[in-house]
Amino acid sequence: MPKKIILILSLLFLLLSIVSCAKGMERNSVRTENIVAYLKNIGPDFEESIASFKMFDNEYAADNSDQLDELVDTIRHSKETFEKNLNNVNSQIVPTSADKLKAFHASLTGYYNDGIKLLEQYEEIAVYSSEIIKITESVEKAASEDIGSLPSLEEVKTLIKGMKSSIDESIVAIQQINPPDYLAYSHNDFLEVMEQFSIASENLIFALQLVDPLRLNASQYRFDVLANKMIRIGDDMDRDLESRMAKIDDMGKEFLQVQEKLYKQLLIWQGEYRLVQ
Repeated sequence: MPKKIILILSLLFLLLSIVSCAKGMERNSVRTENIVAYLKNIGPDFEESIASFKMFDNEYAADNSDQLDELVDTIRHSKETFEKNLNNVNSQIVPTSADKLKAFHASLTGYYNDGIKLLEQYEEIAVYSSEIIKITESVEKAASEDIGSLPSLEEVKTLIKGMKSSIDESIVAIQQINPPDYLAYSHNDFLEVMEQFSIASENLIFALQLVDPLRLNASQYRFDVLANKMIRIGDDMDRDLESRMAKIDDMGKEFLQVQEKLYKQLLIWQGEYRLVQ
């Protein structure tokens, strides 16, 4: 074969190699750009979710029953953040050339879904506890008045009527509350006792109108029985809540472990693609 032909063929092979290499570099460049774009899109949202959950976790750890309404607001804000960021993650195009990134994306989607479910359980308990506390405080305030300090029977009857009105309002409020499934029985027992308190209050008013010592003693006995029953129901509620909260807290610990693992992986990729200093 003439030397010129050999030289031409060599040049052609070299040219083909250069073109192939250029195409490979172009594909790598596009793949890198896609990965960088994905990481830039999901990174800030993930960090926002971490901060949002931490804010809730700090308030929850404070265990302040006087600020349950504030805790509910924080939970709902965190849940809205997770829902927003889940929608953003679902809208992302995941680079198909990076298997590890696809697995990370699936785990991140699961993280957001699990976070929303977890926050919903905390919200359910916080809302229910807040409503029940308001109801019991209202009734306790009405029942704490010192009847013995009132100078006349009419004032005593007025006080009892006020207490019954407070109880009846509480009954309406209890009926409007949707309790968690695991508290349904205790909730219904609580409602039943409150209805019995209303009847007992009405009987007491009638006894006062008649000035009947026997009826008054019977009313006092009935109030004592109902008060003891209410204490037992409260203890049952507390026990059921504590048991449920222990399970949810364990779920929360597992959730934070997943969060830490995902965040570490994100930081590695951000460093690899020079997205962080």
